[in-house]
Amino acid sequence: MATSAESASPLLSRIRQSTAQAYEAQNRVVIYTKALNDLVVDAKAFKRYTTPVPYPLSFGTPGDQINFHTGLAMLRFGGSYEPDLVARTRNTLEDTIRFGLIGAHISRSRFDAAFMRDASPNDISSTFNIPMREAEQVSSIPGVMVERPGPLAPLVADLQEALHAVGARLLSLGYQDAAQFVLDALKAGGGSAERLVSALVQALPSAFDDACEAGGMSAAMHKNAQLLALELHHRMGKSLPLLQLSDVDKLTAVADADTITGLIQLGILRPAGDAAAAPGSEPAVAAEAGLKAFTAADTNVLRVAACVACHKLAERLGDGYAPISVALYINHLSRSASYKDLPRFIPAKSRAL
Repeated sequence: MATSAESASPLLSRIRQSTAQAYEAQNRVVIYTKALNDLVVDAKAFKRYTTPVPYPLSFGTPGDQINFHTGLAMLRFGGSYEPDLVARTRNTLEDTIRFGLIGAHISRSRFDAAFMRDASPNDISSTFNIPMREAEQVSSIPGVMVERPGPLAPLVADLQEALHAVGARLLSLGYQDAAQFVLDALKAGGGSAERLVSALVQALPSAFDDACEAGGMSAAMHKNAQLLALELHHRMGKSLPLLQLSDVDKLTAVADADTITGLIQLGILRPAGDAAAAPGSEPAVAAEAGLKAFTAADTNVLRVAACVACHKLAERLGDGYAPISVALYINHLSRSASYKDLPRFIPAKSRAL
């Protein structure tokens, strides 16, 4: 439980402190310092992986663009379903949500609070091209097929629940869409990323209040709220002064399944007490051991360890390497040609990753 002093401290400081404390309290994952210090970060690749790729979209108003990015941020979860999703659609979860929102924008479909509140499972399935049902052979009657709920039906239900909660909450606060709320929060916060994150967490907890327990301690994360603040700053800060967030470099490291996978692949995160992953082991050997040893049950300890590792790496690299950017670099590195076909860490079911 946080002390009164911790509760009064700035949000981003609490995130760093709580993840560091949770990492120290657990005994499942170790950060291998030598692998972290030996990692060579190519400056050009770092810039490429951390610079947002422009979308081929025309937004009529700043509000339309804010709604688009808010949708991407609040639906950035469901990693536990990714193997089934890739097998059936050939798209990763990130691409599924991105393509769905791009299609909705191009077709001028509504994505306001009322749509979120009222969206049906069929709306979600259609928007994001996620199949809910599958044909199955009736074993006792050759040639006869019946439709049954498929393994992705729960993902559709989770997305519907997430949209419903946010839509209903926005309407109860008097907002017709997410952009109105974000712009009001920015005006009240004076162009601060930290205050925007805090406003998102407090007002829309179902989407943005993200914490996990590791080592018997609660660690604040707020991954999707921080990523939204970063995205709005990078993509819209030049055109909309209100989104020039002066403290954006203070955003903390965030961790999803790809960041965790990347750090395991690099031999930086290793299972404690595993001889194959012990200090001195080759990174490739340690990575293989880690990807075999870690399971979905380790999701929380891996998240806090990944955040701490990214902060350590940012400190080692120095100016120009913000912790959240380092985390995104590792994230994209894990999907690069050298690593994308290697085994991946599949997280536990979560509304955060």
